Amino acid sequence: MPSVLISGANRGLGLEFARQYAADGWLVHATARNPAGADELSALGKQVQVHRLDIADENSIHDLARTLAGEPLDVLIVNSGIHRDFELPVETIGRQDFLDVFAVNTFGPLALASALLPNLERGERKLATAMSSLMSSITRNDWGTQHVYRASKTALNAVWTSLAREWKPRGIACVLIRPGYVRTALTRYQGDLDPPESVRGLRNVIAGLSLADSGRLIGYDGAELPW
Repeated sequence: MPSVLISGANRGLGLEFARQYAADGWLVHATARNPAGADELSALGKQVQVHRLDIADENSIHDLARTLAGEPLDVLIVNSGIHRDFELPVETIGRQDFLDVFAVNTFGPLALASALLPNLERGERKLATAMSSLMSSITRNDWGTQHVYRASKTALNAVWTSLAREWKPRGIACVLIRPGYVRTALTRYQGDLDPPESVRGLRNVIAGLSLADSGRLIGYDGAELPW
């Protein structure tokens, strides 16, 4: 049975990933900050194992790694993310905004992937993906705004690309994926896509990835995004 770990799986894209992978017979390790309140996730059935994870908390990451010690992991999908400055004027953004968003969007993915490296090495697919964004692209930034979120996702691209270089000799592919503009709580339910459509596209992309794709940023539609 193939296995996948999805962080931030209690709502939005993470929940949809868990739903679709479970329906296809995968063993799904799904994380939430409050598993007791993740009713929709828990209702997906025995294929889904729900774990507590606060991705901004090093101790929580280590606790999850201990829980999963020795478990093979085929695919990691780091989906956790927050958006602090959706429409905030730049003069209102404070230092703490940066620290909070980077803790979840940049530090958390790197720390989680590092903690689960032994699990990925035991897996068959050996694939670590992280959820990036069009907002991460310096090349495509032609309208400004959302300074903190943009910076956190650009930084994520940088650390994931470094992991791709470091882990390729281990046979592990590190790929950034872009869901598109999806109607979720993160976007205040604005967007061009609903979660099922985005996740179907992303799963098709993930299914076709190999070590040769390590370091790329690929959209749900298979298009590569310059950043």
